[in-house]
Amino acid sequence: MAVSPAPQKVRLTKTYEGCITCPQCQKRQEKPLASFLGVTTPLRVKCGCGARFPILLEMRTYYRKQTQLAGRYTKLTSQFAGQITIVNLSFTGMRFVTATPPPFQLGDLLELHFRLNDPQQSLLCKRAEVKHVHGTTVGVAFCHLNAYEKAMGFYLFNADGELEM
Repeated sequence: MAVSPAPQKVRLTKTYEGCITCPQCQKRQEKPLASFLGVTTPLRVKCGCGARFPILLEMRTYYRKQTQLAGRYTKLTSQFAGQITIVNLSFTGMRFVTATPPPFQLGDLLELHFRLNDPQQSLLCKRAEVKHVHGTTVGVAFCHLNAYEKAMGFYLFNADGELEM
């Protein structure tokens, strides 16, 4: 039995277009994908070269950086606290994992403390709302977005002012 490839993530623009790259011939093409909004399962794509492959649509406003940062959370209603590992981070939120399933419900407010692995070892404290809980994985959105947060901005962008990919 053939193993199907992992779906290619296609990030949608604000105009709901995405750039699809064929894994076989490397042909790239911008396609309007607005009619597929809300589809959460992989879509099948057929390239002119004959290759067939899955894609997964992703609509994000801000770049999300993959990380392995240690931190702590405190659930504000109960003061229950624990250790976390932040697996990705953006200007508007983060995803982290805990050692055991956390006692969170959607909408819970958390205070998050973590240190960036930048040269200054910047310490950040963020309030966030729980948006997603699946086992030990938690997705949160920051409650207060600073128009420009210097440490986070430098961390998410490299020294040349370009996004790190």
